[in-house]
Amino acid sequence: MDAYRDAIASCCRQLRLSANLVDNAMSQSGESHQEYLYNLLSEEIRYRKATRVAKLVNTAGFPIQHNFAAFRPDEVQFPSGVTVDSLKALDFYRSGNNLVMYGGTGTGKTMLSICIGMQACQKGIAVKFFRTAALINQLSEAQENGNLSSLHKKLSRADILILDEVTQSLSHDNREVIYELIKKFKELGRAILLISHDLEETLRISDSITVLRDGRAVGTVETSDVTDDDVKRMMVGREMSGDYYRVDEEEIYEDEVVFSFDHVSTGTGLKDVSFEVHKGEILAFCGLSDSGIHDVGQAAYGLVKPTSGKVLLNAENLEIEDAMFSLKHRIAYVPKDRDEEALMMATTIQNNFCVPSLEEISKKFGYVSAKEMREMADKAKKEYQVKCTSVNQNMNGLSGGNKQKVNLGRWLLKDLQLLIVDCPTRGVDIGVKAYIYHVMQEAKKKGLTMLLITDELTEAMGMADNIIVMKDGMVKKEIGRSSHFSEEKMIEEMI
Repeated sequence: MDAYRDAIASCCRQLRLSANLVDNAMSQSGESHQEYLYNLLSEEIRYRKATRVAKLVNTAGFPIQHNFAAFRPDEVQFPSGVTVDSLKALDFYRSGNNLVMYGGTGTGKTMLSICIGMQACQKGIAVKFFRTAALINQLSEAQENGNLSSLHKKLSRADILILDEVTQSLSHDNREVIYELIKKFKELGRAILLISHDLEETLRISDSITVLRDGRAVGTVETSDVTDDDVKRMMVGREMSGDYYRVDEEEIYEDEVVFSFDHVSTGTGLKDVSFEVHKGEILAFCGLSDSGIHDVGQAAYGLVKPTSGKVLLNAENLEIEDAMFSLKHRIAYVPKDRDEEALMMATTIQNNFCVPSLEEISKKFGYVSAKEMREMADKAKKEYQVKCTSVNQNMNGLSGGNKQKVNLGRWLLKDLQLLIVDCPTRGVDIGVKAYIYHVMQEAKKKGLTMLLITDELTEAMGMADNIIVMKDGMVKKEIGRSSHFSEEKMIEEMI
């Protein structure tokens, strides 16, 4: 038998057959030579299909594997002409159409896209799944190394391209790179599945949109027939004007100066920056990506030390020393990159909510009650409307919007005197934006002082009492809240 095994193995190598055939040849049975051969070959075909599917799944790049067995179609109402069966059958792909999923945070866009992608792999169709930021990194590296055409060729081997959060947190130039890639992929006749909550982006790159709300598809519309306001109403089920941003047209805060920069310069690019922020004031910083607005937040929290000038906590007549000093003196900082710089992604929602408040809930000898932590986390989950199965769930299982609710809410549990927020609504949908703005307004009413760092002009104009426009690390213009706020005026100062 061993001699036959070696001989069969040699034949398989010469014929470029799998090593699996050797084991099957020794174990397979049949009533006749013909039946034995048929069974052997059938098993080899099954093995090859399974191997190909496994390879397609492994190379697709799914962040987690979902299939339709875990999908709850009874909780979803699809638009006319779309069913679970039609998605399983990949009708959109067979008919040469692209698919756009647009909806709020936590509506299941990413999960459904992975289910579709896994189904395609099962049918032997090559899929590539990308978080768009990761794809941009690959494109940038390829361009620097002169391998861009090679990467495009590699991507074109995929039959279906899935892009999750197509242009989330991307610069204008990087957005254009992605749009060009989508255009080229489309010209090749490949199918594209786009997942987005960015309305401007969705309207630009799609022919039709299916909007999801509360786990249900509420409708499909032709892009050419709707405005962004129409789609907003579909998403949230109501008008977004009125309570989306502040409606007052005057500065509302107290005279007391809480915090200030006194001619601050840093090695990161700030040059002679001075400002004051008052109790209950929202002071916004706007500018282009390299203007220095993000450096303001880091210097304000003590993450970057000034090379000259002072960062002052005026309420206590103290100079900010470092981040630990800031935390001790009731200052909180919410950085723009929640996954890498703020949250602990590998641990629970409960731990993320409670860690900033451990000192307050710790008992003698530093003991922390598990019961108190659970009660705090459960209360915070409810108060900040975090959609999750339990606070014992890991952070990396949450959607972007729910992560941000935890990121912001865990600091608002504390009795703060200053909150520094850098791009608080980056990468979240309209509904979560409205909720975050509501939370900020409520905190302002209670007297909380905020530094709002944002690259969204409408956000600054909609939420701030005063706006500082920055350029090249310097204060270019300070604009007070009024009915004369306009994007055009601010852009003029930025460029």
